[in-house]
This record gives sequence, C-alpha cells and structure tokens, in this order.
Amino acid sequence: QRNYARHTRYHLRNPWCSAMAQGQAASLLVRLYSLTNNEEHLLAIRRAILPLWSSNLTRAYFKNRFVWLEEYPLESATKGLFVLNGCLYALIGLIDANTIDYQPYLSELINQIIISLQHMLPYYVHPHISNWSLYDLSHITMRSKLNTASYSYHLVHLTLLQCLRQIFKKTNDSVSQLFDFYAQRFTSVIL
Repeated sequence: QRNYARHTRYHLRNPWCSAMAQGQAASLLVRLYSLTNNEEHLLAIRRAILPLWSSNLTRAYFKNRFVWLEEYPLESATKGLFVLNGCLYALIGLIDANTIDYQPYLSELINQIIISLQHMLPYYVHPHISNWSLYDLSHITMRSKLNTASYSYHLVHLTLLQCLRQIFKKTNDSVSQLFDFYAQRFTSVIL
C-alpha cells in the first residue's frame, strides 16, 4: 500500500493498493513456492492476494455491475479507469495462486472477473483504429478522450490474452475462445 494523497489528477484511493502489483507479486511467489515448498512463501502468496478478494480496496465496478481489479483504484469505485493490462495481470495472479492453494472464494472472484471481461472486452477495441486496443475505459467512465494503447501496451494486451487463452484451453473452452477471439483481433493489426 502506498499513500498517494497528493496525486490530484485521478484522486487515487488512499491508501493506494494496485491489483496489478499484487497479482504480479502472487505470480512470482507461486513460482518461488513451486521451487522451494517453503510454507513461508505460501503465506506470502496469501498475503499478496488478500487485497484482491477481501475488500473493495482494489476493485471498481463498471456500470455498477461488473467487478474489475484496478491497477489504479480511484476514490469512486464507479469512476474507475478500468486499465486492461492491470486487471489481466491481477487475474493471472489469482489463477496462479488458486492453482497452488485452491480456495472457493478465489474461484468465485476469478469467475466474476471472467464474466466482466466477457461484457467489457468489446469496449477495449478502438472505435476508430481497426482492431487496435484501448489502454483503459476512462473515455466512458470519466468522459476523457480515448486512451489509445501505445504499440508496447497493445503487445502487452495481446500477450496477456494469449496467456489466458492457454490457461483456460484445457479447462474451459468457451473462456479460452473468448481470449482467443480478442488475441486474434489484436494480432491482425500488427501482422
């Protein structure tokens, strides 16, 4: 958690906790635990994901309905930025943690985020640049200008979607197809 009370542009929640950072930390700790079987690493995994599931500290709600794990949680949970890569990294961290230390409440949160992605991914396709991605949805939630993903962030989006496609390929074909559909769309513009 960080105290960024002086950050005035977006009014970040205080204390600020990034779902993306927590998810990335969990993914790293899962790999460390897999190598060592050290129980301290398992406890660290649980601490890393705690802010993702235990409270609204890292969450926002798109259209007051779809749960999102925020890279930059704002004071208002309904006026979030809804940064795509931030939520995808957090989701992968949750999946990694749940694979090594299964918890029903994590499975439920993972399912909620997948439902959100099913409804929200169409909003991340740039309306004026065919099959290009948007960095966030601030143009909807905050009425700001479109935040077009840079080339490097577009590649990050593509890579994360491909990763999620592979994760779900053997366990949930329809979810895998969802991620594959957007990965292919985002790939088509760079080939």
